[in-house]
Amino acid sequence: MAQRGGCVISEFRLFGMNGIALQEAMLAAGYRMPIIFVTRFAETPLTVRAIKAGAIKVLEKPFSRQDLWDALQNAIVVADQIRRIDAQHTTVRRRLSRFTPKERQVLELITAGKPNKEIAATLAVSVRTVETRRHQIFKKSGTESVAELVKVVLETNGLGAAKEDGSGILE
Repeated sequence: MAQRGGCVISEFRLFGMNGIALQEAMLAAGYRMPIIFVTRFAETPLTVRAIKAGAIKVLEKPFSRQDLWDALQNAIVVADQIRRIDAQHTTVRRRLSRFTPKERQVLELITAGKPNKEIAATLAVSVRTVETRRHQIFKKSGTESVAELVKVVLETNGLGAAKEDGSGILE
């Protein structure tokens, strides 16, 4: 999800929702914004859970201005990295959305590691047709090798952008 730079500073204990629930709700909604937690009672299980879910820092009160400043600086760096990665993935999604349904079929089989002859047999088309579709896939995706193509598809699918029909290739 495209977003502006920034971060969330939250207490672990909130009215009606705890900080971990807030973090999980943000992640579920697609907000990948860095979070810094502050708390008077840093309980190890909560701290571990927050960090595993991507929190930048858990600061125990009282904390120094320098500790907060350092956490904020780190959060700004992370937010910038998230924005760059999201922009790259948006570009890839846009490229992959240009595939025709028949190119998607070939792409599925390429990413499954199938050779051209097997793809042709599976789809009941000629090897030349597979080669043509494969060429279009590389051209539209901006990739030059099967390894690069698979990497791009897997990284982009890792963001939860797979087709709803379960085929795994982006719309």
